[in-house]
Amino acid sequence: MKKVKKYLIAFLLTMAPFAHAVDHLVFFCTNAQGKQVRVTEQGGKFRYQFGKPKRAELVFENDRQEAIDRSPRWGGIGRDLWTNLVLQNGDYQYALFSSMDRLSPRHETVYGVTVHRLVNGEEQYVTQVKCSKKRKIVVNFPEELMF
Repeated sequence: MKKVKKYLIAFLLTMAPFAHAVDHLVFFCTNAQGKQVRVTEQGGKFRYQFGKPKRAELVFENDRQEAIDRSPRWGGIGRDLWTNLVLQNGDYQYALFSSMDRLSPRHETVYGVTVHRLVNGEEQYVTQVKCSKKRKIVVNFPEELMF
């Protein structure tokens, strides 16, 4: 019995590093064309993936604190209550968003990612990918970004 306990303890100790290696899902959705936006957090980094399931077209990582520092905060003014997480890949910024219309009776919420290109320090709009409400949407933005 002692041998079994020793082996079990040794096994659990060797598995401990893997227990912390699980990605935390920060944002996930699928657009009308079936492409997914997935952002996970692990080890102080955000990992952005975009594309068809099992076939990403774009993958990059950002330092967690740098991304949080570049992300704007809602100032409490305006019709929409929103949260953004801005990730950067070269000259492109990917602003993951959640935006709720506070004044409409149904408080409709829109989710997606807006892409801008930085040219001479100015943001130029490139495109916006909206999440399909008919598919699963997961939003777990870091607490530091909330209002």
